[in-house]
Amino acid sequence: VEASNKSNNDLNGEGWIVRDESARNFAVRLDEGIGSWTGVIAVCPDPELCEDVTDKYLCCQKDGGRAEDRFAPEMQRYRETVARSKRDRTGSSTQAGTVKGYVLEKAQLSSEDITLEMKRAVKDYNGKRAWYEIPSDGEGTHKGTK
Repeated sequence: VEASNKSNNDLNGEGWIVRDESARNFAVRLDEGIGSWTGVIAVCPDPELCEDVTDKYLCCQKDGGRAEDRFAPEMQRYRETVARSKRDRTGSSTQAGTVKGYVLEKAQLSSEDITLEMKRAVKDYNGKRAWYEIPSDGEGTHKGTK
């Protein structure tokens, strides 16, 4: 949904920018009937630009979010839909049918925790291995491990 490449000047001075204008109102897509989502995470090779941006998509521009202000009357309902999907242990309410949001919710990871872990992961793996490779040598620590 969001992207950044410093060489292409995609930053707006405050971090990520929406490159695809149809994505600006991502929360509104919850009304399409194809399932919900449980979060939005911005990923970039620059660890400082990795963050959980879920709240930005569940708020209007006047409140510091991404969505157009004309959708303000619906934002609480969208927040409730996403929260309900995070509590769905079957994943059936999500478009992807995954339990990722549920797992993060059960682990009680806040947006700040998720952002920190994303930044750490990029720092740990940047240039060393593919992002999906799990360290087998005890490298890479996170909350709950040594």
